[in-house]
Amino acid sequence: MSARDKIRELSDAWRTWWQAQGERDRRAMLLLAGIGLPLLLIGGLLLPAHHAREQALADRDEAAHLADWIRQEGPRLQGMAGSSRVSAADLPQRVQMLASGQGLTLERLEADPSGLRVAANNARIASVASFLQLCRDQGIKVLEAQITRDGNGGNQVRLRLGV
Repeated sequence: MSARDKIRELSDAWRTWWQAQGERDRRAMLLLAGIGLPLLLIGGLLLPAHHAREQALADRDEAAHLADWIRQEGPRLQGMAGSSRVSAADLPQRVQMLASGQGLTLERLEADPSGLRVAANNARIASVASFLQLCRDQGIKVLEAQITRDGNGGNQVRLRLGV
């Protein structure tokens, strides 16, 4: 039996059932459908779209706040050229120690010709900011920073650090 035949069979069965209903029952069902379908559309389409819009606006505001903070703190986070207190050989251990002290779990820590590449997932912005401040205080420069929001409410952080 093809899909078209099944649809025709279901349509015929529905039509037979509908005709078997009394006039009063049919009017009540039409009224219920007239009220119920718009409510289903509102609840099924409009409310989730409204929630997604509100979430997008909140994400945009948080990103704008983060961008403002980075613009304000960026020069301080880069560190000062002559104040390097960490040797290149000690950089990985020092970065690992500073990160764990701020509750950051580093997913990747690898040497780079200009310093060190660091990656962390599910990081809170406050922890990252504290970590970067500690790095600056130790003379570790932030050469590059990329922070992206993931779908779980955390942030993915990619840094390139140097001495």
